Amino acid sequence: MPVHLASASLLYEPKGASISPATISFGAAGGTLRVETQGPIGLEVKRGPLARRSISQPQAPPALHISGTLADVGNLISTVRLLGWDVSRGWDLTGPVRGDLRWQASPYPWKSPPTGSLDFGASGTTLVSAEANTKSSGDSLRAPFLNLPVEQIRAHVDLKGNARHVALTSAEAFGAHWTGSFDRREPNLMEALQVLDEQPSAEQPQQKDRWQFALSADRLSAADADRWMNPRWRQSFIDRVLPFLNSRPPAAAQPDNLLATGKINVDQFALTPFVLHRVQTDATIDGRRLNFSNVHAQLAKGDVTGSLRADLDASPSYRLNLDYSAVDLYVLTSTTSSLADRFAGVASGKISLSATGASRSDLISSLQCRGASHIAGAELMNIDLTASFADGAFRPGHTTFRDASADFTCHAGKIEFQRLRLSGPAEGFTGQGTVDFSHNIDFKFAALSDSALPHAVRASDSPSFRLTGDLSEPAVSRVKQASTRR
Repeated sequence: MPVHLASASLLYEPKGASISPATISFGAAGGTLRVETQGPIGLEVKRGPLARRSISQPQAPPALHISGTLADVGNLISTVRLLGWDVSRGWDLTGPVRGDLRWQASPYPWKSPPTGSLDFGASGTTLVSAEANTKSSGDSLRAPFLNLPVEQIRAHVDLKGNARHVALTSAEAFGAHWTGSFDRREPNLMEALQVLDEQPSAEQPQQKDRWQFALSADRLSAADADRWMNPRWRQSFIDRVLPFLNSRPPAAAQPDNLLATGKINVDQFALTPFVLHRVQTDATIDGRRLNFSNVHAQLAKGDVTGSLRADLDASPSYRLNLDYSAVDLYVLTSTTSSLADRFAGVASGKISLSATGASRSDLISSLQCRGASHIAGAELMNIDLTASFADGAFRPGHTTFRDASADFTCHAGKIEFQRLRLSGPAEGFTGQGTVDFSHNIDFKFAALSDSALPHAVRASDSPSFRLTGDLSEPAVSRVKQASTRR
C-alpha cells in the first residue's frame, strides 16, 4: 500500500526542534495519521572532550501528539518495520483502529508513557473495509504462541501514565466468544519496598507488570485449547508461548515479570466426555505459575468446588483439588457409551489429581489421584449382583443399594478402590479392586455379616466372589477359602 507524507516543516532553534502538523496517508481509503509537536523538543549537544550535555529548558514540557484513523493498523506496523523498528515483536495486528495519543516530557516526549485512547475494531472506527467479503467487524491478532489468530476484536483502551484500562467488547478465541476488561496498575511504595526485601542481595530486583482482569466466555473446550496451543509440541509450554525468550529482542516482556490477577467466568467448559457449566474462578498468573482458586461449577446436576495449580516449566505439572456434591451418576456417565445405562445414584466426595508432562500421553501416564466418594441410592443397572454371586456366573439385571462408599487412588493407568462398601436393606457387600482405563475390572467382594442375603449365599463355603473382565459383562467366580479343621 502506498504511504504518502503531506508537506510539513521542521523548525530548529536553540531551544529545540518543532514539527508543524504533518499528515501521513495510507492509500486511497487506508486512513490518515496527524503528527505534530507542541513546544520545542529538547536536543542533546556535546561540547568539549567531556561530551557534557546541554538540554534546552522550555517553559512547559514539550509534547508529541499523534492522532488519526486507519482502516488497517497492519499497514502502519509494516511501514514502521521497514524503517527498522520492530514494534510488534512477533504480534501481528490487523484491522481498523482509531487513536489519539500524547507523549509529554522533557527533553524527549517519546520516552514517556503515552496518554490518550485507542479503539480497535469497527465499533471504534468509521472507515469501511475496501474488501466487501472480508471480516470488518473487528481486528485480528496473531500471537507468537497461538496456532490461530484471535478474531473479531473490539476493544477500547485508555492510557494514562503507566496505567492501562482495556474494555474488551468482543473477541473470538479458543472457539469461544470473550468479553471483559484488563487494568494495569503501578505498585505503591509499600509494595515496591516489599519486592526489594524479597529479592536476594546478589540479585537485581525486578519490577513485575501488574494486571487485573475480568473475563467471560460463552464456551470453552479442552479440544479447542489443543488446536490453538498444540500441546503435542515437544518443546516446553513457555518456549511455545514466549519464543522471544531466546530469539526476540531483550526489550520484549519477560514472563517472570508478569503478575496478573482476576476472575474468569465460562458458561460451559467441555473436557470430553464431561461438561462443566457456569464455571467461576479466581485466577492468578505469576510468571510461569498459574493458580485458579475458589473454583465453582455445576456438573451433572451437582456442584463442584476446588482449585488448580499449573507450573509451566520445561515439563509442566498440574495439581487439581476438587470437592463435589449431589452429582447425578446416571447423567455423568450417559455421555460415555461404555458407561451409559450402567450406574445411577447421587455422588458426593473429594478428589486430588496430579500430572506432569508436555503431551497428552505424558499426562495420562503420569496421572495420580486420591479421593473418597459416597453415593446415595446407588444402582448397578446391568447386573443382578445377588443372583450372579449365588449362581457363580454373570446374570443381567438390576441391583439397588441404600448407599455405597469407597476410597480410591489411581496410578499406572488404573483406579484402585479400597474399603468399598455396598449397603442395602436386603443385601450388602464389602470389596476392593481395580479398574483400568480400558474399563477392565478385577474386584473381590464378600457378603456383609449382617446382610439379609439368601441362605445359599451366606451359608456357602465360598463367601467371597470375584468379578473380572469387561465392565459390560464381567466374569463371576467364587473364591474358595481354605477350610479349617479342628
